[in-house]
Amino acid sequence: MSIGKTLVQIERMRRKLMAVDLADTETLLAISQKLDGLVVQYYREKLLHAKESASVGPTDR
Repeated sequence: MSIGKTLVQIERMRRKLMAVDLADTETLLAISQKLDGLVVQYYREKLLHAKESASVGPTDR
């Protein structure tokens, strides 16, 4: 998945989390865990993108 799509998913999940009643702890926990997973995915994709960019950098002449 692309970094941009992951960011969109994170924002959607964040909005969903903010809309949940604070008394509904089970739903809060479930959405929070999904959001945590998306954040981890985002940083993995970002790290992978950075590594790929570095390996494609300028060549030695």
